[in-house]
Amino acid sequence: MSDLFTELSKLSPTTLSAIVALSGAFGVIASAIIAAIVGRLVVTPFLGARDKQDREVEWRKHAIELTKLDLERRLKARAAGKIAPLRPSILDFLANYRDLQDLGKLSPTDLYKKIEADRITHILPVMEPDASTALPILAGAAVKSLTVPASAISKRTNSRASSKRRRRSAPQ
Repeated sequence: MSDLFTELSKLSPTTLSAIVALSGAFGVIASAIIAAIVGRLVVTPFLGARDKQDREVEWRKHAIELTKLDLERRLKARAAGKIAPLRPSILDFLANYRDLQDLGKLSPTDLYKKIEADRITHILPVMEPDASTALPILAGAAVKSLTVPASAISKRTNSRASSKRRRRSAPQ
């Protein structure tokens, strides 16, 4: 350490003031870099959590609005004299909220395909049993409709169309 002071005492005052200025600038830059790194490490988790909360709030708002619109649509489409209870709106809200959460992970196209394949069911009329169809006959129960997933519709529709063609072409 004493060697450093002897070397510095040999320098001129202008050189010493330049070294002091450079070391001061270097100290400011180093402290700014250290503060930025520490700030980034401390603040980033909190910002991520806040962004997630903001997204969840928006998803809830959108799910509520979609549920209101769906309920209005169902009430308008409902027959005036019909007294059968409607499906609870909380189920629609939960489904809408789940879909909006999935939209945070999937693209809109992928979400649409997932919803169509997994959640949308189509009600098809049950055909009368004949030799070309293999529908079970339920003893004492009248079957009015059959619920099938969307992925099975094309297979069922094609088999139904071919059975209609066979019935038309059969000689009477």
